[in-house]
Amino acid sequence: MAKDITKQFEAIENEIHKSMYYCIVPQMTQFGIRMVNHILPNQTEFRNLTGNTITSLAFGIYYMGNLEIMGFNKHYPPPIRNKLIKGEELFDFEDYDGAIRKYYCAKIHTDAGYGQNTSMDFLKSYKSTRQFEMVFTTGTEYSVYLENKRKLNVLSEGYEYSISAFLKSFKPIKK
Repeated sequence: MAKDITKQFEAIENEIHKSMYYCIVPQMTQFGIRMVNHILPNQTEFRNLTGNTITSLAFGIYYMGNLEIMGFNKHYPPPIRNKLIKGEELFDFEDYDGAIRKYYCAKIHTDAGYGQNTSMDFLKSYKSTRQFEMVFTTGTEYSVYLENKRKLNVLSEGYEYSISAFLKSFKPIKK
């Protein structure tokens, strides 16, 4: 007895979605790894005080609204301390980059945690509405301050770069 045409169509559609998933997601993953380990860190214009911004560069890949993969910057040592809270002052200290600083006073309220944890929490809570979606983030509340007030690149140039480079990064499906 012949299969119902609807069931045949659904079976073919499922195979197409599975093939797309196993072709697209690995390529998105490779692109995300390259972005958070090489492209984004090389575009930064800020100095690293604690190391939380640079080490919290992360990406999430979503499929059908679900978080499938998370990736983090793996090319830097862990932060030297948690994020500073607004008003916290440091005197005569060595920053993440190894520079000696005389004084620093934090200007932005943070959760006082570590940036990578904040990135992870954000990616887990993000609600995607697309079939495939990739999101890049940092886990520091002061990334926006660095970009808007200090006019320093954190993710802006990465966004511009990713638009053109993402599609170029895909390899054709082999027949």
